[in-house]
Amino acid sequence: MNIKITRSLCLLFLSVLFFGQITTLSAGDEDGFKSLFNGRDLTGWEGNPVFWSVKDGVISGQTTPQNPAKGNTFLIWKGGPVDDFELRLSYKISPNNTTGFANSGIQYRSKIVDPGGWVVGGYQADIEAGKTFTGILYEEKGRGILAKRGQQTVIKEVDGKTKVEVVGSTGNSDEIQSAIKPEDWNEYVIIAKGNHLTHTINGRKTVDVIDEQKSKAAASGVLALQLHAGEPMTVQFRDIRMKPLKSVEQTGTNSPAGGKKKIVMVAGTPSHGPGDHEFNAGVLLLKQSLDQVPGVAATAHLNGWPKDANAFDGADTIMLFMDGGKNHPVVRDDHLKIIGDLMKKGV
Repeated sequence: MNIKITRSLCLLFLSVLFFGQITTLSAGDEDGFKSLFNGRDLTGWEGNPVFWSVKDGVISGQTTPQNPAKGNTFLIWKGGPVDDFELRLSYKISPNNTTGFANSGIQYRSKIVDPGGWVVGGYQADIEAGKTFTGILYEEKGRGILAKRGQQTVIKEVDGKTKVEVVGSTGNSDEIQSAIKPEDWNEYVIIAKGNHLTHTINGRKTVDVIDEQKSKAAASGVLALQLHAGEPMTVQFRDIRMKPLKSVEQTGTNSPAGGKKKIVMVAGTPSHGPGDHEFNAGVLLLKQSLDQVPGVAATAHLNGWPKDANAFDGADTIMLFMDGGKNHPVVRDDHLKIIGDLMKKGV
């Protein structure tokens, strides 16, 4: 590779990481957030009053031996559907039993499947009293686990079936679990932007997901809190606030970047074993940092040349992270001409 190009790529990565760190330091800024809970009662929420109430200024969902839930039940926010957003809240979960079981979750972009029974299905940021599922992405009444804790995944449809492809890591699951305080308050952050979904607990990112299964992926839906059926338990929520975000698709009409600088990143197909030439993971990591940089709209295409013919529309910069020699994706088919034409336009 040309030395100048190598240095330029290194500077790009360093710049992205630098700006990403600056943005992370200012993440506590609450500008643009709206409180969804008044701290007094369940105004704006709807659920079975047998299980849901407000106690000591927090939302409480509770089952007892005398009052068990026959099925999973939900407290639904009535403020309308949510699409692209950042949600922040604190939760505490306690097993009121000898088995240690307690399970809950935060539903988003979900559907009400039984209005009379307050039953919801869709994306769920999982919560439990155990040490396995808190932080995962689970699809209630749908595709099941879409990312285990510590995983970066891409969801695809192959031969009509859902395929969960692990393309990277957000950290060691046990280490993330060690930062979660049992039977105490923990801070949960959910960010949904386009088909990119992330969960973070106490500052540790638990999952990072891109849902490319267009037949199943949800772009909008209700927000709800879950109380799981089973052994007696209590789950509590407080400081619930949300900020709407604009996805790449929402920011403009002519260019997907809508005035922002659009960077299109393409990851090559895997050519080495795990830990070497990690094209997919590298592109996802870079996108994660670029998403925090003001004025930039980054898109990622994994596993080779984009299948979407419009992938490069409106691009200001294209980054190709791949190898292959004579089989390099750029020199195959008409790809070299496509890139050449874009370069002539100043890309």
